[in-house]
Amino acid sequence: MNSLEYKIMFKRKLMTNKTQAPSKSKVVEPTLDEYMERLSRLSGESKPAAILRWMGVSASSYSNWKRRGTIPYKTLVNVLIERRISLNWFFAPYAKLEVPVIRDATLQEGTQTYLQRQQLEKGSEREQVIKAYSDCRAILQRNNAQPSENNMRLMIDLYLAVGERVVQKEMVLEQLAQSLSTIDNNADDA
Repeated sequence: MNSLEYKIMFKRKLMTNKTQAPSKSKVVEPTLDEYMERLSRLSGESKPAAILRWMGVSASSYSNWKRRGTIPYKTLVNVLIERRISLNWFFAPYAKLEVPVIRDATLQEGTQTYLQRQQLEKGSEREQVIKAYSDCRAILQRNNAQPSENNMRLMIDLYLAVGERVVQKEMVLEQLAQSLSTIDNNADDA
């Protein structure tokens, strides 16, 4: 047996005798329809064209996504981060994901940045309450509901609790104002 035959035989033996590593658990990627359903819930839109506008993506992208059967992660992540939506919620809505503990020099920098951001946000809490008061009063007036102390308290509490979550704040507040208007009108009739 010459050296070339020996090398070929040796390579074949290596290829057939590989240890079978246990297969890694593969995360099942959501389908395009599942992604579009989640994006629909976020945007409040039902048609793909409207969802794409909400995302700031061209209409031709959807046909590419349909051909591939998915939306590129880069596109999704950029849109979600831009709109301050939890990636955990979007990609793993029913999973409890752990936040890793990182122990190194960059952790201190990250902590400082986080604390500075928190201080800035606390400074803007007053502005949030003022904006909440103004928005809630306007919504109550639009719906012919009394801006009474109780109604304003309910509206502002809801406004601050909802924040910028999946549910559109305006939609929830409109519904509450309509309910309060109905209650006020029924009380006036009685």
